[in-house]
Amino acid sequence: MSPTPWKGFPGARFKVRRIAVEGDRLFIRWSLVRDKRGAEVSLIEALGQSVIGVDGLAVRHVDYWDTVQAIHRRIPVLAFLLERLRRLFSVGWSGAAALD
Repeated sequence: MSPTPWKGFPGARFKVRRIAVEGDRLFIRWSLVRDKRGAEVSLIEALGQSVIGVDGLAVRHVDYWDTVQAIHRRIPVLAFLLERLRRLFSVGWSGAAALD
């Protein structure tokens, strides 16, 4: 069993951003946030989807989030380097496509 994500983020808390219901589906947009230097910093942005049974309880629940985004926010230097590489390769690919 993997550890819960907030154990790696001391002082973090969940913040519900938006809730939507359609039929037996419940969608929750949430963030894992932490206060840093007087400002709220979003560590993870996610979307949860639940299927609600006839008894009003969740039958199934799945959360979707970008794990790479969470890593980038914890290691800013890595995020900077990966963004530079992405830009470098995207320029290279567009130049190569122009040769066709």
